[in-house]
Amino acid sequence: MTIKLPAEIFGKPYQYITKEDIENIKENPPMCPFTNNQCSKVSRELEKSKFLGINIPFGVCTVLYNRRPIIICPQRFYYNNYHLLKTVGEDFLGSSPELIPEVTIKGFGNVDWIAYVKREDGDIDFVGIEIQADSTTSTGKLVKAFSDFLKMGRFAQRSYNFGMNTYNTVKLSYTQLLNKGQIFQEWKVPYIWIIQDVLFDYILDKFNLSIGYGEDSDIYGALTKSEDRRPEDYIIFAVIEMNLDSTKQMYMLNLKGYYSSNISNLMRAYQRKDLPTLSEFKEVLRKRLSL
Repeated sequence: MTIKLPAEIFGKPYQYITKEDIENIKENPPMCPFTNNQCSKVSRELEKSKFLGINIPFGVCTVLYNRRPIIICPQRFYYNNYHLLKTVGEDFLGSSPELIPEVTIKGFGNVDWIAYVKREDGDIDFVGIEIQADSTTSTGKLVKAFSDFLKMGRFAQRSYNFGMNTYNTVKLSYTQLLNKGQIFQEWKVPYIWIIQDVLFDYILDKFNLSIGYGEDSDIYGALTKSEDRRPEDYIIFAVIEMNLDSTKQMYMLNLKGYYSSNISNLMRAYQRKDLPTLSEFKEVLRKRLSL
C-alpha cells in the first residue's frame, strides 16, 4: 500500500508536532519557518470548509508519498536565510553572492533568482537559479489529512488518496528549462536548477536521459565541484536529497551533487523516443468505434 500523508506541517515533521504546537497554530497565523514570513499557501477546499471557524493557511510543505518526502512548496528550499541558494551561488561564483528575486528576461519570463558578485572593476558576475518543487492532484484529500491532524492531533486514516502531479510539473519545467536555458547558453552563464532527487530521477526516466562522464552523455556528472563540468555545459542540475533527522526533529536538505548538460543534449531528449506506432493508434480508434 502506498502511504500518502503530509510529511511537514508548517515546517515541522508531523511526528514531532505536539498538542501545544497545534493550539499555537490555531490561535496565531503561522509563520513560514523557512522565510520568516507569513505562510502564503492557500486552499479553496480549506476556505470552503471554514476550518474551525478560523482563517488558516494550508501549511503542508512536504508530503510523504510511498514513504519518500516530496517537497510541494518552493519556499521549503529557502531554509536558514537562503543558505542553499547562497551555497550553490558561491560554488559557481567563487565568493559569497547577493541574491535578487524574480528578474525578467525580456520575452522569456522571469528567473526565480539571480546570484551575483561585484568585481573590483565594477562589472558583475552572476548565475541564474530556478527552484522546482512538485505539486499534488486530488488535493482535497491532502486538505482533509491536514484538517484531521489539526482537529485530532493525529491522522484519521493510514493514508489519504491524493496523487502527485509530477508529469505536469516536469512538462512545464522542462519547456521553461529549454526556453530560458538557450539564453544562458548563449551568454555562457550557468543556469542552475535546484531540484529534489525524486523529481530529477523522474526527468531522467521520462526523457530517457543518459548520465555519464563521456562527451556523448546527455547529462554529465555527478560533479563534486562546479568547475568539473564539460566546457559546453551551462545547464546545471543541483540535486537535493531530503532526510529526516530525528535528533534535530526536522527534515534536512543536503546537496548531493551537480549534473551538467547543454541545450543541444536536452533538446534532443525532448524529441520523444517512445512514439506510438500508427497501427497502435488505429487500434485505439477501432476500439472506440467498436470496429
